[in-house]
Amino acid sequence: MTIETKRSVGSLKTQNQVLLDLAMSLRHPNPDFSDALKKITEATSRYLAVQRAGIWFFSDDRSALSCIDMVEDQEHTTAEPLLSTQCPSYFAACETSRVVDADDAVTDPRTRELAEVYLKPTGIGAMLDAPIFSGDKVRGVVCAEHVGRPREWTEDEKAFVSSVADLVALSFVTRERTEALDHIEALLEIIPVGVLVVDQAGKIVRSNARSKNLFDCDGTWLPGREVSAILPAAMEPERGVLSRGLKGEFGPPGAAEEHLLEGHARGGRKFAVSLSMNPITQAGEELLVVLVNDVSERLRMESELRESEAKYRAVVEDHTGFILRTNSEGRLEFANQSLCDFFGFTPERVNEHFIRDLLSDQEMAIVRRAVRRISAEHPVETYENEIVGVDGRKATVGWTLRGFHDAAGELLGYQAIGQDVTLARAQEMRLREAERLESLAVLSGGIAHDFNNLLTPILAYTDMVLTSLPEETENVERLRSVVTAAERASSLVGQLLVFSRRERSEEREPLLAAPFIRETLEFVRASAPANVEIESQVDSYCGVIEANPSDVFQILSNLCANAVQAMPAGGRLTVNASEINRDGQGWLQLIVKDNGPGIRKQDRSYIFDPFWTTKPKGKGTGLGLSVVRGLVKELGGQVELATEEEGKGATFVVLLPNQNVPVEEQVAVDRARVFSGTESVLIVDDDPAIAGLVGDGLQNLGYSVTVRNSANEALAAIRDDPDGFDVLLTDFTMPYMSGIDLGLHCRRENPDLPVVLMSGFGQMITQQELERGLISACIQKPFRIDQVAHALREALDR
Repeated sequence: MTIETKRSVGSLKTQNQVLLDLAMSLRHPNPDFSDALKKITEATSRYLAVQRAGIWFFSDDRSALSCIDMVEDQEHTTAEPLLSTQCPSYFAACETSRVVDADDAVTDPRTRELAEVYLKPTGIGAMLDAPIFSGDKVRGVVCAEHVGRPREWTEDEKAFVSSVADLVALSFVTRERTEALDHIEALLEIIPVGVLVVDQAGKIVRSNARSKNLFDCDGTWLPGREVSAILPAAMEPERGVLSRGLKGEFGPPGAAEEHLLEGHARGGRKFAVSLSMNPITQAGEELLVVLVNDVSERLRMESELRESEAKYRAVVEDHTGFILRTNSEGRLEFANQSLCDFFGFTPERVNEHFIRDLLSDQEMAIVRRAVRRISAEHPVETYENEIVGVDGRKATVGWTLRGFHDAAGELLGYQAIGQDVTLARAQEMRLREAERLESLAVLSGGIAHDFNNLLTPILAYTDMVLTSLPEETENVERLRSVVTAAERASSLVGQLLVFSRRERSEEREPLLAAPFIRETLEFVRASAPANVEIESQVDSYCGVIEANPSDVFQILSNLCANAVQAMPAGGRLTVNASEINRDGQGWLQLIVKDNGPGIRKQDRSYIFDPFWTTKPKGKGTGLGLSVVRGLVKELGGQVELATEEEGKGATFVVLLPNQNVPVEEQVAVDRARVFSGTESVLIVDDDPAIAGLVGDGLQNLGYSVTVRNSANEALAAIRDDPDGFDVLLTDFTMPYMSGIDLGLHCRRENPDLPVVLMSGFGQMITQQELERGLISACIQKPFRIDQVAHALREALDR
């Protein structure tokens, strides 16, 4: 053996001993990684007799090499990172070479890029670097750096540094594996799911802390025990999920399935668990990893949730109102059965519709205005609109609209709950109309009182003058015209009050209809515009009906008023009254016809409804035909629209049953002679003019008259002389005390004193009050003196 060979063998033995020592030091159960690297750099420096030895690792993006440990003159330090942009050739050589053996590092193509940034500042003349491979990837470099002149590296030295690199890689892999196992171990102990590792015999090989908690046992009870002790059904030969899992029937690793069964705790407690399994191979042994979770609470909550959802769905589906939900674009996502039925689509096809498809442009504009008012801060808005169903039915719906937003305030969609308020709105309208009419009734009553007080002296004084004049006097007919006009004015006031009173002021009796029909037509002619021509044909004997004059006036005047208003540009109004016979019954037939535009077909079923009208707002209440139908029905008759064709005007036919009774003829009598008297009368009225004219009229008839203009004055007169008066004639409505109250006070002074009331307010005394005996009679203003005298005479003679 030559000296050179001996040296080579000796060097190899030394190299092997160094590598063996390093490997043995790295076998420590828990080696410190940084200490291991220091031992490697120190051994490399000693064996190769270099001044510097280091270990460098690539960054994750492989753009830099960072020094993990550098030993220089037996001191451990680090160095500045090397960048791939500074030395791309060196980085490429490290990626592809087993060793980078730069005998002259300053001139070697692989390392000369390092000359200015690294070699010259440190005085390095030669470099021997070995890449650290982990699998097929270079993780870093082991560097041996000779300071001084260039140096030629031997094959043994190259092999040594390459072996050192392999030891570093092994240390790196060991470290990563140890850290991974530590992480897995820690994770198994802290995860909130039980983990069981089961072998092919069905025994528990490993369990974590959560498994022990689930099954109420300590750390020594589960390992080695049959899994059937805690999961009996899981190991059944045919159906057991674990026995099937151990046979590989649940697919390849990673194909986990969840199974629900019953778990048995050590103390006998039973609870619901879910299992999911994955087969693994460890050290050549087939195992099954079983994840166990207590799902008792989850199943309870799911059951409650299903019950709650069922209740909610029942409430939503059975709700008679409308419930819907849309996305932010207005596409329907849900609609309850009521809404589906109304619009005529099935729940399965809800999402085929947008809100805009279901509404008219006008109603959609209302929705858009409500949507614009919704924000994350103001998510709820209310509005009303009209919707039209698949069958043409219209409904006014009050909606509560809610917008749903995410945490960032972005709109997700809308929910709307609607209630059909069509009937409620109609009732509100009727209530408002009723309140308005009630106000009008109060106002009309006051007007009637004052108007009747004005008419009373006109009628009474004119009547008195007529009584005093001979029949052949020139002005008698003129005065009679004044009386007729005053009586007609009184009749108009009476018609105004008929609608406002709940009880009728006049009892119905057999009435010859023709004269009152003619009178009403005179009124219609006087009030109709000049461009409306009125034609009438009223049979002299068209029938006797059980009614009073106000009934005839209300029926005919309302029908005529509607006809006139239907012809704003002028036209012809025709009224016919005749007697007909139908089915053995005699009827008064009243026909009112106009040649206006007529009534549309779709409106005919509503024309007799209260407050329904086609007239513009403020042009009518819609009460006229309703009043007509009500009166006709009360009289036992019928009314109908006889016109069938649009554009041919409107014809209304009223039938009232004739009464087979004779009407007594009026007999002229000398009323002044019949109704005169000599008794003492106390007259009380807060209007001095009326009190005076009544006093004058009664004095002319022979009565002794005392006039007072207040209730207190009259009461004082009675108290001064309780037996001085034979009858009390008092106004019904007076300040501080009504006529009835005055009568009560006076009757306390004189219990036999008759009381006769005068009323101009449209309020008459009922039959019950008359029968009680306090009030002997009541006279409605305006009146004639003979009417007053007649009432007094009846009260005194009773």
